[in-house]
Amino acid sequence: MYAPLIDEDVPKIVARMNRAYRGNIGSGRSTKEAYPNGERTTRALLRKDLSRKPWASLLKWQDGGDKNIVGCVA
Repeated sequence: MYAPLIDEDVPKIVARMNRAYRGNIGSGRSTKEAYPNGERTTRALLRKDLSRKPWASLLKWQDGGDKNIVGCVA
């Protein structure tokens, strides 16, 4: 189920976004070898980006049972 992001969700979304870049290193187009190391975003950067775009929406996708955040879309 999609639902609007609330401020308490920001740490979970940041963690999910940063994990999205951590995949298998190897041959193929899904390798991250060319990407810089470290975090891709932070709580402060995400909050700043959201505040600069008040017309934009960030939605979270939650699984049905325990309401874990599975993904997000802007």
